Amino acid sequence: MAGVTTEQLDAHPLGEAEWSIAEIARHVAGSDAWLVENLRAAAGR
Repeated sequence: MAGVTTEQLDAHPLGEAEWSIAEIARHVAGSDAWLVENLRAAAGR
């Protein structure tokens, strides 16, 4: 996301019903963290 402005990160060009770049990035990071935690739990760690 290098070179993207704060305004671009937070923009909703397709309307408020669609996610901004920042919202998508937070969602992906949170989903990855959730997946890793659940894989660790399943592995007994």
